[in-house]
Parts: sequence; C-alpha cells; structure tokens
Amino acid sequence: MAQLRRKRAPWKKQMLESLKAGRLKLDEYYSQTDNMPGHIYAISTMLAPDNKFQFFLSDDWDKPWRNQYRKSFQEALAPYQERLATIQGSTNSQATARPSSKLYKMLNGHKVQAKPVGDEMSQYLDSDTIDAEPLQFWRDNQTRFPSIASLARDILSVPATGAGVERLFNTARDICHYRRGRIKSETIQELMMFLCTSRFDLEEQERKYLEEFFTLQEIEAGKEENEDKLDYIEIEAISDTEEEDNRHNNLIEVDSDGDGDETNPQLPASSTQLRVSGRKRKSREDDGFEHY
Repeated sequence: MAQLRRKRAPWKKQMLESLKAGRLKLDEYYSQTDNMPGHIYAISTMLAPDNKFQFFLSDDWDKPWRNQYRKSFQEALAPYQERLATIQGSTNSQATARPSSKLYKMLNGHKVQAKPVGDEMSQYLDSDTIDAEPLQFWRDNQTRFPSIASLARDILSVPATGAGVERLFNTARDICHYRRGRIKSETIQELMMFLCTSRFDLEEQERKYLEEFFTLQEIEAGKEENEDKLDYIEIEAISDTEEEDNRHNNLIEVDSDGDGDETNPQLPASSTQLRVSGRKRKSREDDGFEHY
C-alpha cells in the first residue's frame, strides 16, 4: 500500500482505495473478537506453543491489552488450578494416613519437591516459543503443565468453524436456482426452515423406530455398513454446461452400420445420370488387333 500511494495512474489509485476498504472491513471483523467473553481468542493464541505470550509483546499491542489478556488467561486457568489442588490434597491425605518409618522418610527425602501450581502459568507464558503442533505439545507436556493442559484440552478442541454452514450453502443452492431469479428472500427462509424441520422430524422418527426394534450395537453396526457402501458409490458431478453439451451431441450423427472410422466419413450417393450410347466402342487386345 505504501508503494501505491506514490502512484498517479487512475487504476492504481482505485486499487489503493479498494485495499483500504478491505483493510477497514477486516479491522471491523477482527475487533469483534475482543467482545467475546473472557477473550477466548487471545487465550487460544497463547495456548499455541509457537506463540505463547510473546505474540502480544510486539509493537502492534499496547500494554493495557497485554495486561488484560494475561489477566484473562489467569482467570480462565483458576478453576483448573483449584481442581488440581483438590486432587493433590486428597492424594497427600491418603499418603499421610499410611504408617511411616525411618527408612520411608529417608527414601522420600531425596525426591524433588513439585513447584507451586500458581507458578505454572509464568513458567509457560514467559518461556521461549517452541515450533510444535499445539495438541501434540499438550499431550506430551500434560505432566509438566497439568492445569494449562486441561485448559488447552477444553479450548483447542472447539472448532473455529464447521461443515454444517457449508452444507447449508449447498442446500440453499438447490432452492435458489438460476431459473428462480424472482423468488423472494422470505420464501427462501421459509423453505429452508421447512426443509430443516422436516429432516429433523424424519430423523427423530427413524431414531425412535430403531431404538424400539434394534439394540445400540446393531444400530452402530448398520451405520458403519452404510458408510462403507458410500465409499464405493461414484457420484457424477453436475455440469453447468450440460445443456450445451447435449445440444452439441444432437448435431452429431452416429453411423451404426459403419466401421466406426470417423476420419473417413461415408460419401453420399451420386445423383448424376450416366449417359447411355448405342454405339459400340472398339476394344484393343494385347496382340495389336482392333475389333469393332
């Protein structure tokens, strides 16, 4: 964009204005992430081992935002720390109930004491970044950061988007066909709602019917069998130029009696009349005599 500001060509100025409008639209949607409760997007960013808290230490982020994001991370981690402390407290109470001896105290005296749970957050956020896949990282370090690993398991398992919305787009395409250009938006909405509710009612009726006559194991086995059959079904894609292809194919005649040689088509029969003369032409033989 900085290079386009110095350009004077009209089309380059229009491109610069388009880029500015796109940037404003992206900023509008990006700012809506701050309205999410608990700054869930900032927490998920810090849970990535290749980001951590260093992602917000750049010049693009002010200090108040950094403090707010770190505080939100601590508030989200607090319930997991309390649950872990409760589990550790019950484990320690069971351990103290056992009779101890001098040998037991001597053997346990050399064990390394675990660090406080409250220090777990600073150990992770303030450490160096690691280039690793987030889920695999927390699976490998769940004993080192047990509270944060539990938080990551709950937050990172939520998909940012789903295929359900895309599936609705494909369904709406069948309703909003190019031959239905005058259909109203209210009609489209009612058709989509009717389609979804009808499908839900059918699935609910099917579920009740299956539960009445089949066991859970039989239902799951039937679903797996249907999924295996779907893998072998070949689906022909719909062509947008299907009508043009059919029109082109209708212009081509196929000769079923021929030998199938398209390079040498059969010539039409000649309609020229042959001239018949009553005069007998003379013929020559190899011995040189002429006959009439």
